[in-house]
Amino acid sequence: MPAVPTLTTLAAVAALACADTVPPDSLPAAAPAPQERPWRLLAVPTVTSQPETGFTAAFIAYAVYTPSDTATRPAQYEFGLQGSQKQQRRFFVDWDRWSSGNRWRVQGSAEYRVYPLPFYGTGPNAAESAEEIYEPEGVIVLLNVQRRLSKGWYVLGGGRFSALDINERAAGGLLAADTVPGSTGATVMQWRTGLLYDTRDDVLTPRAGTFVSLGLGTALPGLLGGDWAYGRATLDARAYRTVGPLTIAAQAVAEGLTGRAPFDDLPMLGTKGWMRGYALGRFRDRALTAVQVEGRLRLTRRLAGAAWVGGGGVAPTFALFRRDEVLPTVGVGGRWGLFSNSRAQIRADLAFGRDGRALYLNLNEAF
Repeated sequence: MPAVPTLTTLAAVAALACADTVPPDSLPAAAPAPQERPWRLLAVPTVTSQPETGFTAAFIAYAVYTPSDTATRPAQYEFGLQGSQKQQRRFFVDWDRWSSGNRWRVQGSAEYRVYPLPFYGTGPNAAESAEEIYEPEGVIVLLNVQRRLSKGWYVLGGGRFSALDINERAAGGLLAADTVPGSTGATVMQWRTGLLYDTRDDVLTPRAGTFVSLGLGTALPGLLGGDWAYGRATLDARAYRTVGPLTIAAQAVAEGLTGRAPFDDLPMLGTKGWMRGYALGRFRDRALTAVQVEGRLRLTRRLAGAAWVGGGGVAPTFALFRRDEVLPTVGVGGRWGLFSNSRAQIRADLAFGRDGRALYLNLNEAF
């Protein structure tokens, strides 16, 4: 039976956002004490985990800058070298910087990767037994710039460039037959623009406020070697409300494509942010919706626990979503604060989906 997931999944987020009684200008800020150092740095070997990678050994340098100006959000910088249990290798740099008073934000990343992943076909009924491994190799560069328009409102623009060759494909699989768009690789240059409303009290671990982002992207052939033309629309809505030590967070996401796109750039369930419990790419198609509600309980100044429930799915179009094809996600987790003057933290989540369980070890909240 057809469903209308975009409206129904956004209802919980909208209700929570309306219940937020803290005015945006009075939201508490994560400010350092006067004697605290604004820069905090971790540069250590570490272990992370996601279902599509297994355990990953890495060297990570992670820096957080917390301004003395309590109205300005913290900046984050991350540099890493990773090698995973499933033979993925990455070298990456991420940055996220706010100007004074949050008037401007510059966010981006650059990485080189050799990243074997599973492919099961497309659609909500892709069988686990159809798994085949492919190995994309190349570079991905992302840059976004935000400009504040008024209280809470921002306009954004940017681009994403990816040049990935697929070096290995399973013999006899769908990709080896060259019938799947992008089965040998793709070079894509996407321009992005959008509008967002953001009153979160903290970008690392929000406890109050609302975040709603509408983004539009266009991949254009001929730019920087791009050879694909298609469009993408993404809606991401989140709301946070805290009562005592308990924070309730809710998120709804909808993403859809127009035009012909490479299979490796289709909307996918199973990111570390939404639909935890599924390997990245386990389910992919041209339209996606997902919703989750999470409770986060602060136990001490640095220690917290979390539990969530959610669901989502993919389909060829939004009109073809079916309620009986919605996939569940539930889980529990723990968090440990890294610094005394910042909400940066380590997150460990045990997630359960239709195919089984998965362990996640990452930085900061999922959303």
